[in-house]
Amino acid sequence: MTKFNRLGGVAALVCGLSYVFGFVVLLAVLEPAGFMRPDRTAAETMALLTDQETLLSIWYLVIYVLNALALVVLVLALEARLSSGSTVAARLSMGLGLVWATLVLGAGMAANVGLGLAVEQGVADAARGAATWQTTELIENGIGGGNEIAGAAWILAVSLAGLAGGLPRLLCWFGLVISAGGFLTVTPLGDIAGAVFGLGFIVCFFWRGTFMVRQHPE
Repeated sequence: MTKFNRLGGVAALVCGLSYVFGFVVLLAVLEPAGFMRPDRTAAETMALLTDQETLLSIWYLVIYVLNALALVVLVLALEARLSSGSTVAARLSMGLGLVWATLVLGAGMAANVGLGLAVEQGVADAARGAATWQTTELIENGIGGGNEIAGAAWILAVSLAGLAGGLPRLLCWFGLVISAGGFLTVTPLGDIAGAVFGLGFIVCFFWRGTFMVRQHPE
C-alpha cells in the first residue's frame, strides 16, 4: 500500500508537470504563432497547423494522453488512501476521477487524429482542412478542453473526502476553491476561471504529489 501511495504521488507530480509543459508551450510558442487567434483565415490556419504539426502532436499527447494515464493512477491511489476516512466519499471521488480521466484521454486522441486529418486535407484544399480542424476543436473542447466541470467535480469530491482524513486540511480547502473555478468555466467568466483552475491545479498536483511521496497512508 505504501508503494502504491508513493506511485500515486509520482503520478500527481507527472500531472502537474504536464500542466506546466502545456502552459509553457502555449505561451512561448503557440500563442505568438497565432494559435489562439479567432480570426485566422483558412490559409493561415493550415499554415499554422503544417508548421507546428509535430509540436502540436506532442503537446496534445502530453497535456491530454499522458496526463490522463497518470491521473488514473492518482485517482486509484487517492481512493485507497481516503477510504479510511469516508468510504462513500472516497468511492465517489474515484468514480468522478475515472470519468474525468476518460474525457481527458478522449479529448487528446480526438485532437491528434483531427490534426493529422486536417493537415492531410489541407494540402489539396485549405478550406476543407480548416473546416476539419474547426470541427476537431469543437469536439476536443466539448469533451474536456473547453470546460472543467468533470475536473471540478473530482477535486470537490477529493477535497471533501480528504477533510475526513488522509490529506492536509489546508490542501483540501484550497481544492474547494479551485473546484469553484472549474465550475465557473461554463459561465461568461470561462477564460479567466479556466486559467485560475489550471494554475491552481498545478499547485494542487505538486502539493498532493509531494505529500503522498513523503508520507505513509494514515
